[in-house]
Amino acid sequence: MEERIDLLISFFSYGIIPAAIVLIIHVRNRMKHKEKLAMIEKGLDPSTMGKEVNPLYQTLMWGTLLFGIGFGLLSGYLLSIVSNLDQNAIVPIMAILIGGISLIGFYIYKKHTENKKSK
Repeated sequence: MEERIDLLISFFSYGIIPAAIVLIIHVRNRMKHKEKLAMIEKGLDPSTMGKEVNPLYQTLMWGTLLFGIGFGLLSGYLLSIVSNLDQNAIVPIMAILIGGISLIGFYIYKKHTENKKSK
């Protein structure tokens, strides 16, 4: 029985997971190629694709995410002290939850500032 479990684990780790990663990369590259062809058909320049990212937004996004994760770790730890919840479960859950909420807040802020600029 133990040999079957070892065989199954090695099959997933050395077979299916790398194949899935290669498949994801292939599909992503194929979609980029189709998008570039569609841009050429419409008369647009495909070299400008994906170049409009403002580095200030990137920095703000990462700062917001890391702040949210740090605040989530702190709040999860304090919540585990105040209540009798398992610290090993609640701390990562709170970090992921508040990190995700901070990214949603960043997205709302970015859309709000882009709408102000376009008006």
